[in-house]
Amino acid sequence: MKIDGKLTESAYIYLKNHVYYENLNLFMRERISSFEKKNKLLDEGRENIFEKIAKIISDNNTDELDKWINSISFRVIPKSFKASSQENKTNEEGRFISNDKRTDTHNPEKLNYFIDASAEVYIIDMLWSLYVGPILDGMLTEDCYGNRLRNHAKEFIKKYVEGNNAGDVSGHNNLFIRYIDQYNKWRNNAINRARLLSEDNSFGIISLDLKEFFYNIDIDLDKVERIIVKKCSQDIIDNADIIDNADIIDNALKLNNLLKRIFKKYYAVVNKGLSVTHNKCKDKKILPIGLTSSSILSNWYMIDFDKKNTGKIKTYLLWKICR
Repeated sequence: MKIDGKLTESAYIYLKNHVYYENLNLFMRERISSFEKKNKLLDEGRENIFEKIAKIISDNNTDELDKWINSISFRVIPKSFKASSQENKTNEEGRFISNDKRTDTHNPEKLNYFIDASAEVYIIDMLWSLYVGPILDGMLTEDCYGNRLRNHAKEFIKKYVEGNNAGDVSGHNNLFIRYIDQYNKWRNNAINRARLLSEDNSFGIISLDLKEFFYNIDIDLDKVERIIVKKCSQDIIDNADIIDNADIIDNALKLNNLLKRIFKKYYAVVNKGLSVTHNKCKDKKILPIGLTSSSILSNWYMIDFDKKNTGKIKTYLLWKICR
């Protein structure tokens, strides 16, 4: 089964819901809004833009794909600011801490780069997350909490191919399990484990944050390609009665190749800025902030690290990765 319009529209619904809960990258919302206005998605009798997008992807229409990929740019958002002279004043009467942030100038101390692209690029990214995401998510341990796929998202492609409620994402259109739910689970489990290890209920918990994690990754999508072939080939052997399994591999590989092109273009446009603000990372294959695939790949990238440390350290380690 080729990627069709109904599947593409379902991926778009997943994307819209993801954007709805994204409260930092507002530029992505603007892209979605412009896409809907341009293609008159609320009008009856409109052209089925999702059939068109699906055909371009399935037929590998290089001209149209190049247009989408060439739309890739980036947005810079301040991560932190240098403290102004008005904050935390100290004088002979003592030190006064205030929440008064008024100042004539705001000097950024750290910056974050967010990918900016046409809505079609985000749709490709979401399709990749639905096809390849479940493969990589299935390799994670239960001690990984952030950016975990919902069960509906993990089973969506398989059910779609089998024709079970095909395209029905009503009530299940969240790609990831809610952050706050996973955070609470992570925190509570950490405390409960620590109590079990402590005889007198006296213990300490260390929380680690990997500095500028997305910028210090050197991602290898060729390795992901090999995993797709290996995992999906095994699924064909285990589920020989499902005739469309071979198409699932083809579509997953096609989307992975498109993601390679998206990442490559992003590296090209962002490298000049990185050479100034993140010089040590400028030659690495970093993860673009703003793509759902990046969140999935960040968990997969840490698998070996998690296993090595969990195997060596005789206490319970619960990892939490934030961008």
